[in-house]
Amino acid sequence: TVGRCTAPWGHPARFAAPGSLLACGAGHAAPVDARLLDAAGSALAAAVPWPVDRRVLSLPLATGPLPVATLRRAIDTRADGLLSAADEAAMQRVQAALMRLNEPATASLRINTARHPALDGSDTVRGRSNLRVTLQPRPEFVALRLRLGDDDQPIARRRSSIALSGSYLAVPVNGAVVSLGLLDRHWGPGVMTSPLLSNAAPPAPALTVRRIHDRAFDLPLLRHLGPWGYELSIAQLQDYHPRDANLLGMRLVMRPAPWIEIGVARHIFWGGVGRPRTGRSLADALLGRSNIDGPKDTDPSNELAGFDVRLSRRMGDTAAASAYAHLIGEDEAGHLPSHWIGLVGLQFKHALGEQRLEWTLEATDTETGRLFGAGDRRGPAYRHGVYRDGYYHGGMPLGVHIGGGGRSASLGLAWVAPPGRTVGRVAARATAPACSSRWLAWT
Repeated sequence: TVGRCTAPWGHPARFAAPGSLLACGAGHAAPVDARLLDAAGSALAAAVPWPVDRRVLSLPLATGPLPVATLRRAIDTRADGLLSAADEAAMQRVQAALMRLNEPATASLRINTARHPALDGSDTVRGRSNLRVTLQPRPEFVALRLRLGDDDQPIARRRSSIALSGSYLAVPVNGAVVSLGLLDRHWGPGVMTSPLLSNAAPPAPALTVRRIHDRAFDLPLLRHLGPWGYELSIAQLQDYHPRDANLLGMRLVMRPAPWIEIGVARHIFWGGVGRPRTGRSLADALLGRSNIDGPKDTDPSNELAGFDVRLSRRMGDTAAASAYAHLIGEDEAGHLPSHWIGLVGLQFKHALGEQRLEWTLEATDTETGRLFGAGDRRGPAYRHGVYRDGYYHGGMPLGVHIGGGGRSASLGLAWVAPPGRTVGRVAARATAPACSSRWLAWT
């Protein structure tokens, strides 16, 4: 049977039914949009947190990239009611940014004017300059984006200055988006960085599965967890020792109430040349049996795991505030994370007519066990005796941008222009770093 419905971009779409993985519920709903929103730097990534904190939209914020279908469903199912002028302006920004996703081709030349490249969560130039061309045809059932970039004097270690970072292929499968590509990703509530997964390092080729609609469980006992979602990934690290090492990722997020988001996540290094690659070693890694006493190099894996919490509060008609924390165990003891590192932050946003100011204060500590002076120092994080390149990719940290063994405190201020302006957002940040023993803290 062949059905017909209208896609979001305005022309008819065809689909197979029944038995198709892509459905147009009752013959009226549009096919699933498999495109993915950039985790940082895009207009949408900057526009979405305000309506979520103001309870206009119900969305997870601490796992990127976000599927476009997830955002569209949140817009379509939001509660009816009058919006304040600030909320109405925010929703106009979101809708305008969604429309810009339909541009089939874009080109940009970006020049770094700072003394050093910034690595603190924004989509800034990771070198002296960057020329980027993006092709993104309108999606039918498959979303495709081809992005070709050329960096002048890149700070990441890689074989060529030309890269396909930002390119991906994605399809919707049984309520999830399955993607293959090189995408920047961000796990955690931090605005500027994450102790587990940030965009400081160049992305590795990865296969990722992300739940689209984070509905709550129907079972009475689990219903109290609220809307929940997951992301699973396997990446192939490039230019890494041991060669051909894999990075397995698992993340679960839940929202028991509109004002709280909780996440738990694991990252596991597994395999590589000279390392066990059997089904048993994979099972040992997934079950947390990664500290094995015995002959040299018998440990099946290296992993980091932890949790994060984000609290938000709507304040009157023109403001919102949030507080968050993200703790990661850099080692494992008794099947539980240990040797903690962490991040804490506060953010306050308030509207001035149709424009907005966003203040952010964020601090990180990557000396294991220290936790801002609350514990005993045990040494820099992100190191391992077998996976000798540590928690780095291309010489850059996969987690906090300062690398292991450092501390930093950052103050950020962003001005968001009224809808329809050519310049939509201007941000400035000041960072006071303590140098890492493994990585120089760029500011």
